[in-house]
Amino acid sequence: MDIHQFVGHQSQDTVFEDANQIEINKNILKFGSSVYQFKNVTGFHVGEFDKEPFPRQLFILLLILGFATLVFIVGIIFLGLAAWIFYRHRKQESVYGLAIYLNSGKQRIFRSTDKDFLYRIVNAMYRLMSEDSAMNVLVDMSNRS
Repeated sequence: MDIHQFVGHQSQDTVFEDANQIEINKNILKFGSSVYQFKNVTGFHVGEFDKEPFPRQLFILLLILGFATLVFIVGIIFLGLAAWIFYRHRKQESVYGLAIYLNSGKQRIFRSTDKDFLYRIVNAMYRLMSEDSAMNVLVDMSNRS
């Protein structure tokens, strides 16, 4: 499932967070300057953001121009640009989001290229919601892209 399917239409209730740390315990969920009672969290979900679409028309145009003007130096430049566009598209990293849903209807979404890291956060929040433990979780997002 991609992130846009569970985010739905973006509204003022959807906020993309860039917090470096997330602190979670049985009572609070704190990220950046925002603090929420953990009992106000209704759910969480991990999904993938759509990748940037491949610019097919530009790629074909550059190939046509490149082959049509190959006898001139300009053709090599066009073919080089087409190759660069193809390479750049293939090297895109997948970006994942962790959506945290609140009772108020608001959503907070954290982005990362490390899907397993986001699932570990979800697992920690699940354990806090389902168990009677005094566990504290401090998630350092600064070293995760």
